[in-house]
Amino acid sequence: MDEALSAFNRAIKISREDASPHLEKAKLFFEKKRDEEAINAASQAIELDPQRYESWQFRGMALAAVEKYEQAISDFEKALALEVNDNDLESWIWRCCADSFAELEKLDAAILAYEKAVELDSNNSYAWSHMAQILLELERVDEALQACEKAIEADSSNSDAWEIKSKLLEKLGDLKGVETCLKELEALDAN
Repeated sequence: MDEALSAFNRAIKISREDASPHLEKAKLFFEKKRDEEAINAASQAIELDPQRYESWQFRGMALAAVEKYEQAISDFEKALALEVNDNDLESWIWRCCADSFAELEKLDAAILAYEKAVELDSNNSYAWSHMAQILLELERVDEALQACEKAIEADSSNSDAWEIKSKLLEKLGDLKGVETCLKELEALDAN
Protein backbone atom coordinates (compact mmCIF):
# COMPACT_ATOMS: atom_id res chain seq x y z
CA MET A 1 0.00 0.00 0.00
CA ASP A 2 2.83 2.39 0.86
CA GLU A 3 4.33 2.01 -2.62
CA ALA A 4 0.99 2.70 -4.28
CA LEU A 5 0.40 5.77 -2.09
CA SER A 6 3.87 7.07 -2.90
CA ALA A 7 3.17 6.63 -6.61
CA PHE A 8 -0.17 8.45 -6.33
CA ASN A 9 1.45 11.27 -4.34
CA ARG A 10 4.18 11.62 -6.99
CA ALA A 11 1.51 11.77 -9.70
CA ILE A 12 -0.34 14.46 -7.74
CA LYS A 13 2.84 16.56 -7.50
CA ILE A 14 3.46 16.20 -11.24
CA SER A 15 -0.07 17.01 -12.33
CA ARG A 16 -1.87 19.03 -9.66
CA GLU A 17 -5.02 19.45 -11.79
CA ASP A 18 -5.54 15.72 -12.46
CA ALA A 19 -8.28 14.10 -10.36
CA SER A 20 -7.22 10.54 -11.25
CA PRO A 21 -4.49 10.02 -8.62
CA HIS A 22 -6.82 11.37 -5.92
CA LEU A 23 -9.53 8.97 -7.06
CA GLU A 24 -7.09 6.07 -7.05
CA LYS A 25 -6.02 7.01 -3.52
CA ALA A 26 -9.70 7.06 -2.49
CA LYS A 27 -10.19 3.57 -3.93
CA LEU A 28 -7.10 2.28 -2.16
CA PHE A 29 -8.06 3.83 1.18
CA PHE A 30 -11.60 2.46 0.85
CA GLU A 31 -10.28 -1.01 0.04
CA LYS A 32 -8.10 -0.86 3.17
CA LYS A 33 -11.07 0.37 5.27
CA ARG A 34 -9.42 3.75 5.89
CA ASP A 35 -12.72 5.46 5.24
CA GLU A 36 -12.01 9.00 6.48
CA GLU A 37 -8.92 9.14 4.26
CA ALA A 38 -11.00 7.76 1.37
CA ILE A 39 -13.54 10.53 1.93
CA ASN A 40 -10.78 13.17 1.88
CA ALA A 41 -9.12 11.78 -1.25
CA ALA A 42 -12.46 11.48 -3.09
CA SER A 43 -13.34 15.03 -2.03
CA GLN A 44 -10.11 16.27 -3.58
CA ALA A 45 -10.92 14.38 -6.78
CA ILE A 46 -14.41 15.93 -6.82
CA GLU A 47 -12.96 19.39 -6.31
CA LEU A 48 -10.72 18.90 -9.35
CA ASP A 49 -13.29 17.20 -11.58
CA PRO A 50 -16.89 17.16 -10.32
CA GLN A 51 -18.04 15.42 -13.53
CA ARG A 52 -16.46 12.06 -12.67
CA TYR A 53 -19.13 9.80 -11.24
CA GLU A 54 -16.51 7.46 -9.72
CA SER A 55 -15.37 10.15 -7.28
CA TRP A 56 -18.93 10.70 -6.05
CA GLN A 57 -19.47 6.94 -5.92
CA PHE A 58 -16.39 6.18 -3.84
CA ARG A 59 -16.98 9.09 -1.49
CA GLY A 60 -20.56 7.85 -1.07
CA MET A 61 -19.32 4.35 -0.26
CA ALA A 62 -16.85 5.68 2.30
CA LEU A 63 -19.52 7.93 3.83
CA ALA A 64 -21.86 4.94 4.14
CA ALA A 65 -19.06 2.95 5.78
CA VAL A 66 -18.83 5.60 8.52
CA GLU A 67 -22.63 5.65 8.80
CA LYS A 68 -23.14 9.08 7.24
CA TYR A 69 -26.02 7.74 5.18
CA GLU A 70 -27.72 11.02 4.22
CA GLN A 71 -24.47 12.35 2.77
CA ALA A 72 -23.80 8.98 1.10
CA ILE A 73 -27.21 9.05 -0.59
CA SER A 74 -26.54 12.57 -1.83
CA ASP A 75 -23.23 11.46 -3.34
CA PHE A 76 -24.77 8.36 -4.93
CA GLU A 77 -27.49 10.53 -6.45
CA LYS A 78 -24.85 12.91 -7.83
CA ALA A 79 -22.97 9.95 -9.31
CA LEU A 80 -26.16 8.66 -10.92
CA ALA A 81 -26.93 12.09 -12.37
CA LEU A 82 -23.69 11.89 -14.36
CA GLU A 83 -23.07 9.73 -17.41
CA VAL A 84 -22.28 6.24 -16.08
CA ASN A 85 -22.73 4.28 -19.36
CA ASP A 86 -22.57 0.87 -17.67
CA ASN A 87 -25.82 -0.77 -16.56
CA ASP A 88 -24.13 -3.16 -14.12
CA LEU A 89 -22.23 -0.33 -12.46
CA GLU A 90 -25.26 1.94 -12.40
CA SER A 91 -27.27 -0.92 -10.87
CA TRP A 92 -24.57 -1.33 -8.24
CA ILE A 93 -24.68 2.40 -7.35
CA TRP A 94 -28.49 2.21 -7.02
CA ARG A 95 -28.00 -0.79 -4.72
CA CYS A 96 -25.57 1.19 -2.55
CA CYS A 97 -28.09 4.03 -2.43
CA ALA A 98 -30.85 1.58 -1.46
CA ASP A 99 -28.70 0.11 1.32
CA SER A 100 -28.21 3.60 2.76
CA PHE A 101 -31.95 4.31 2.61
CA ALA A 102 -32.55 1.00 4.39
CA GLU A 103 -30.06 1.92 7.13
CA LEU A 104 -32.05 5.13 7.66
CA GLU A 105 -35.25 3.04 7.75
CA LYS A 106 -36.58 4.89 4.72
CA LEU A 107 -37.97 1.63 3.45
CA ASP A 108 -40.15 2.90 0.60
CA ALA A 109 -37.20 4.85 -0.81
CA ALA A 110 -34.99 1.75 -0.40
CA ILE A 111 -37.49 -0.38 -2.33
CA LEU A 112 -37.61 2.18 -5.16
CA ALA A 113 -33.81 2.24 -5.35
CA TYR A 114 -33.59 -1.58 -5.34
CA GLU A 115 -36.21 -1.62 -8.11
CA LYS A 116 -34.03 0.72 -10.18
CA ALA A 117 -31.04 -1.56 -9.50
CA VAL A 118 -32.84 -4.67 -10.75
CA GLU A 119 -34.36 -2.78 -13.67
CA LEU A 120 -30.80 -2.13 -14.86
CA ASP A 121 -29.49 -5.59 -13.94
CA SER A 122 -32.15 -8.26 -13.47
CA ASN A 123 -29.42 -10.64 -12.24
CA ASN A 124 -28.56 -8.45 -9.24
CA SER A 125 -29.34 -11.18 -6.70
CA TYR A 126 -28.18 -9.03 -3.79
CA ALA A 127 -30.65 -6.26 -4.66
CA TRP A 128 -33.49 -8.76 -5.14
CA SER A 129 -32.87 -10.45 -1.77
CA HIS A 130 -32.47 -7.18 0.13
CA MET A 131 -35.64 -5.85 -1.45
CA ALA A 132 -37.36 -9.09 -0.38
CA GLN A 133 -36.19 -8.56 3.21
CA ILE A 134 -37.67 -5.07 3.30
CA LEU A 135 -40.91 -6.26 1.69
CA LEU A 136 -41.09 -8.97 4.35
CA GLU A 137 -40.66 -6.35 7.08
CA LEU A 138 -43.52 -4.39 5.50
CA GLU A 139 -45.69 -7.55 5.43
CA ARG A 140 -45.86 -7.44 1.63
CA VAL A 141 -45.48 -11.21 1.50
CA ASP A 142 -46.41 -11.93 -2.13
CA GLU A 143 -44.06 -9.25 -3.47
CA ALA A 144 -41.30 -10.44 -1.12
CA LEU A 145 -41.72 -14.02 -2.33
CA GLN A 146 -41.47 -12.87 -5.96
CA ALA A 147 -38.28 -10.93 -5.14
CA CYS A 148 -36.82 -14.04 -3.44
CA GLU A 149 -37.60 -16.14 -6.50
CA LYS A 150 -35.81 -13.57 -8.69
CA ALA A 151 -32.81 -13.53 -6.31
CA ILE A 152 -32.55 -17.32 -6.38
CA GLU A 153 -33.03 -17.41 -10.15
CA ALA A 154 -30.14 -14.93 -10.50
CA ASP A 155 -27.91 -16.76 -7.99
CA SER A 156 -29.02 -20.06 -6.49
CA SER A 157 -26.20 -19.81 -3.92
CA ASN A 158 -27.70 -16.66 -2.34
CA SER A 159 -28.28 -17.98 1.18
CA ASP A 160 -30.01 -14.75 2.27
CA ALA A 161 -32.67 -15.31 -0.39
CA TRP A 162 -33.23 -18.92 0.70
CA GLU A 163 -33.49 -17.85 4.34
CA ILE A 164 -35.98 -15.07 3.57
CA LYS A 165 -37.97 -17.42 1.36
CA SER A 166 -38.21 -19.95 4.21
CA LYS A 167 -39.58 -17.23 6.52
CA LEU A 168 -42.11 -16.19 3.90
CA LEU A 169 -43.25 -19.75 3.26
CA GLU A 170 -43.58 -20.29 7.01
CA LYS A 171 -45.86 -17.23 7.16
CA LEU A 172 -47.91 -18.77 4.37
CA GLY A 173 -48.09 -22.14 6.16
CA ASP A 174 -46.12 -23.98 3.45
CA LEU A 175 -44.07 -26.29 5.68
CA LYS A 176 -42.96 -28.47 2.77
CA GLY A 177 -41.59 -25.37 1.05
CA VAL A 178 -39.82 -24.35 4.28
CA GLU A 179 -38.23 -27.80 4.44
CA THR A 180 -36.99 -27.44 0.85
CA CYS A 181 -35.45 -24.04 1.65
CA LEU A 182 -33.74 -25.40 4.77
CA LYS A 183 -32.26 -28.28 2.72
CA GLU A 184 -30.92 -25.77 0.21
CA LEU A 185 -29.38 -23.76 3.07
CA GLU A 186 -27.77 -26.90 4.52
CA ALA A 187 -26.31 -27.77 1.11
CA LEU A 188 -24.94 -24.23 0.77
CA ASP A 189 -23.42 -24.38 4.26
CA ALA A 190 -21.76 -27.72 3.41
CA ASN A 191 -20.02 -26.13 0.44
